[in-house]
Amino acid sequence: MTAVSLLARAFCLLWGAGALLACADAAPGRSGAETSSASQSGRYSSIVQDTTLQVDGLAVTIRVPVGPVKADLLVLPGWNYSRTDWCEKTDMCQQALARGYRLVLPEMHRSLYASRYFPETRADFRQERTRPWVWDTLIGTLAKQYGILDSGGVNVVLGLSTGAHGASLLCLDRPGYFCAAACLSGDYDLPRLHWDRITIATYGPHDQFPDRWTLDNPCTLVRQWQVMALYLGHGTLDKVIPAEQSRYFYDALLAQHPHLKDRLVLHLAPGKAHDYAYWGSETPAVLDFLDIWASKSTPNR
Repeated sequence: MTAVSLLARAFCLLWGAGALLACADAAPGRSGAETSSASQSGRYSSIVQDTTLQVDGLAVTIRVPVGPVKADLLVLPGWNYSRTDWCEKTDMCQQALARGYRLVLPEMHRSLYASRYFPETRADFRQERTRPWVWDTLIGTLAKQYGILDSGGVNVVLGLSTGAHGASLLCLDRPGYFCAAACLSGDYDLPRLHWDRITIATYGPHDQFPDRWTLDNPCTLVRQWQVMALYLGHGTLDKVIPAEQSRYFYDALLAQHPHLKDRLVLHLAPGKAHDYAYWGSETPAVLDFLDIWASKSTPNR
């Protein structure tokens, strides 16, 4: 060990165990590229270039900006959409990377981000990842092993369609873990969509199991929302999920938390549908919104 590193570690000991952990990230042997992957929170990640990992058999792509990491951005795809669609069909990834976001793109397949499954859940749907899996395995593994999406850093989440539904529920599960969210074309009041075949295949028919349909229903859970900023976007010509779904959620949040008005944005885009042409068009506004709240967030140290 060099004299410089000995002095550094002695300094760390003066500041306690927490500082020692932070200083350990600056130990000798790390390349300049590795050092540049540190986030604003000062937490080190061993992933310094674009990488695809396997987390419990699920592909997760990490894309790393060239400079310092502003925040970790969890990007949730729609139901049965590829995790790479965001990057291949829009310029969202390119723009987000240019702004300093480290992107986390999991392959969520046909997950409905349910809290659990039931005897009536269709057999093949029971293989899909639940929301507890997202917390315990996906985020838990990335935070513990790689320092990504760690509770001590600045985290934001973006989702489209079913991914927007999932993003809103993650914010409701653990208020404050994500400082901001952007949800496009999502469904937030499931009982109003009682005819939806995918939801029926997950929870059973609404008329038989109405209570189940409120377990993972954002509009039912608005009391749990706290300080997170939220951008809701929806195309008015969406024929997959009615634009009213975003209006219902916005109104429910505002009614329950009127003091959060300045943190809530609802953008109903005239003439836009449920497609990447619309979702790509939202990129500048979404990233501008996330930038504001990521810059205001103070990492836990």
